[in-house]
Amino acid sequence: MSVSPLVIEAKTERSEAKGIVTITNTSNAPSRVRIYAEPFTYHRDTGFQTLPSSPNDLTPYLQFSPRELTIQPGESRRVRLIGNLAPNLPEGEYREVIFNEVLLLTPTY
Repeated sequence: MSVSPLVIEAKTERSEAKGIVTITNTSNAPSRVRIYAEPFTYHRDTGFQTLPSSPNDLTPYLQFSPRELTIQPGESRRVRLIGNLAPNLPEGEYREVIFNEVLLLTPTY
């Protein structure tokens, strides 16, 4: 799988931020994927780490459309990201890392 862009920066308007991620199936077989997010941090010395929780966690406010999708070989699909932030959140940077988990294809009968 190939995902782009690798970084999305979005400013909120009326407590909402939007973005789009393109996922491309670079394999020779159809792939079914689930999109999910987790809070993270990055330190120069220790590198990238996912976190169980974070004060900058965007994941409770993030929605994906679609959340699960099947992508044929060589094809790309767009996934919309919408962050609906609570109006009482303090101003600042909120972030998460987005993963795509490859699932087993469900056989069709």
